[in-house]
Amino acid sequence: MSQNPVESRDTNDHNQAELNDLIKQLKTQVNPQNNPTINNYFETSLQYLNGIYDKMAKSEDQDKTAHEISEDLVGKLTNWGAELKQKEELKESKDKKDEV
Repeated sequence: MSQNPVESRDTNDHNQAELNDLIKQLKTQVNPQNNPTINNYFETSLQYLNGIYDKMAKSEDQDKTAHEISEDLVGKLTNWGAELKQKEELKESKDKKDEV
């Protein structure tokens, strides 16, 4: 039994409205001072998650797609960790020079 396209659209509109409300609440909780940097992190994270959802929804081989997504996430986290480590090492090096 197929669903009425009008009902489906109304349901999708309702679900999207609920999702938008949830995102607005999360933004307010995560970033009550409305810091632009945090807003950017929040928005890019949502875009990334939306991309993951789209990839999985359109995938013919969800196991393969999930593996690709996990490799991408590991790569992003590894790079982020390396950047943090490098910044910390530079800070420590600068602090040692300032002590001399």
